[in-house]
Amino acid sequence: MSMVAHRHGRTAEWISIHEAASLVGVSPATLRRWCDAGNVEAYTTPGGHRRFSRRAIIRLLPAELAAATDVQLDRLGTVLLRKVRLASRRIAAEPPWSAALGDADREDLERLARQMVAGVVSALRVDSSRRRRVLSPGTAVARRCGERLAHQGIELDAVVEAGLLLDALVVHEVADAAGRLALDGSSAARWLDLTADCANKFLAEAMRGHAAVRDASASQADRAARQ
Repeated sequence: MSMVAHRHGRTAEWISIHEAASLVGVSPATLRRWCDAGNVEAYTTPGGHRRFSRRAIIRLLPAELAAATDVQLDRLGTVLLRKVRLASRRIAAEPPWSAALGDADREDLERLARQMVAGVVSALRVDSSRRRRVLSPGTAVARRCGERLAHQGIELDAVVEAGLLLDALVVHEVADAAGRLALDGSSAARWLDLTADCANKFLAEAMRGHAAVRDASASQADRAARQ
């Protein structure tokens, strides 16, 4: 592996020549010529295959296309937020949620919806080295939400069921957005993988918060029983 790959391997996303060519709309042969001329950052694997920096390839796109993608992501965020809010409200209106949740709890769910959507859309914009940072606010809110739901007596299976429903909704909307943008197969798959990963992180953190409260309550009850 070249020094370029060694230097950037942890912070850049390296893609195959076919994915890079599809992303920028040229043939692999053209991309090879650009690489040989030193116009595109790349390295060669031990097996002889070229790998290209996704960020370097994105910079080759016309400014109009890059701007259009940003606009589409902004629209995706707006649509996601509206649909996640509506789904959250429907969930909160049904048993066992309706009897357990007060206004403060519903506000927390709204905040989680906003942070989850912001995290998903931001994750689609940034490279892997920045993804943890953009998801951090959402995971913190998800944990507090799980803690609050446990305090309110919502069982873990109900939390998981609601989380999976919201996850499926978000993934579906992102898939629709990828189709509207006519992303190639590998790019669309990347979007869906990132979205599912984000959603799973939020749900896992809510479950951890819920479990922490329940574990603390069980320990307290056990100590009281021994006294």
